[in-house]
Amino acid sequence: DVFSMIGTVGIPMTTIEARLESVPEMGYDALSSEPRGEICLRGNSLFSGYHKRQDLTEEVMVDGWFHTGIFD
Repeated sequence: DVFSMIGTVGIPMTTIEARLESVPEMGYDALSSEPRGEICLRGNSLFSGYHKRQDLTEEVMVDGWFHTGIFD
């Protein structure tokens, strides 16, 4: 049933680790009964950084985790 997949992105590949990180300043708690937060990813198949933009790479890569951003 294709319609059951609307609004989803699927499961992570087996080479990717994913976690949900709390964002207290926005009231997002990854451990609440309705988890909310920022999706963070890491793994060998992710990009190593933005081409010639170390500043942007440092913004999104924290302790080896790619921070995808907060979307509300």
